[in-house]
Amino acid sequence: NPSTGCYRVIHFNLAVLQVGNIYIPDPNFKAQIIAIGTDTNSDGEIQQSEADAITAIYADNLAIADVTGVRSFTNLQTLKFRDNVVTGTLDVSGMSHLTYLDFVNNRIANVNLQGTTNLTTIITEGNYSLSSLDLSQIPNLQELKIGYCNFNTLNVSNLPHLQTIECYFNNMT
Repeated sequence: NPSTGCYRVIHFNLAVLQVGNIYIPDPNFKAQIIAIGTDTNSDGEIQQSEADAITAIYADNLAIADVTGVRSFTNLQTLKFRDNVVTGTLDVSGMSHLTYLDFVNNRIANVNLQGTTNLTTIITEGNYSLSSLDLSQIPNLQELKIGYCNFNTLNVSNLPHLQTIECYFNNMT
């Protein structure tokens, strides 16, 4: 009643998030991260302090559809997740320690590589919707393998350390 200042609550939602836990919505991705020994306190969650200790994630052929949360692994150097079903955009922006990225046979259409200046290796095959990569801010790139994607062009200028490039079964003329 507005005149008395009393109101009746008809619907109430409560969401509880534990501060410090990394949000990893894909259960297969989360299970793999736990399986590699990340969950040191055995609470079934990954805290930022636990994520900071991880330098490599290998997650091949696990039916992973989403790698949301990977950017919280701030010291990650190697990320390899072949033969999964990850779709849409792979966002590894700001992962300055990342040196090796391998996402063969997924369904990725876009990749955000901003701030990955230490990246030396990118391997992607079988991401048929992927048609471009912005390599302009990855000066340390040494190895680039792109196969069975949808590239029309590929700009590898300003990559002074590039030693290996394999680009096959794309739409280049």
